[in-house]
Amino acid sequence: MMRGGQGGFTLVEALVAFAILAVMLVAGLQLAGTSLRAIDAAATTDGAVLVAQSQMDRIVAIRAVPQERRGQLEGTPYAWEIEILPLDPAALRQPQARKPVHVRLFITWRGRGGLSRIHLDRIVFTEETALP
Repeated sequence: MMRGGQGGFTLVEALVAFAILAVMLVAGLQLAGTSLRAIDAAATTDGAVLVAQSQMDRIVAIRAVPQERRGQLEGTPYAWEIEILPLDPAALRQPQARKPVHVRLFITWRGRGGLSRIHLDRIVFTEETALP
């Protein structure tokens, strides 16, 4: 037999506690989902940066702009495009072995939020025959 004031929780108190716990659980799950989406987006962007650096390093190493100016990297969501901007039109007319050009490399991919794009710029000294 219970004495006054020494009883357990009432049904209403238990239901209120359960409702508060459920709200906190839902909020925690939403936060975890948002965090995972942000981590995925950051990883995809990091991948795009690595692809851009790799493509640009290839151009610098061979000292030539590829004939193809756009393409898709197989097995990845990334597409690339190269834009060539001469630094000084007068300097390009001078006879010299290497010409400075401004190379802008775009990397594009489709993510959850739609189309995303980054670009990387570098001054590259190319062989004269490699210019557009």
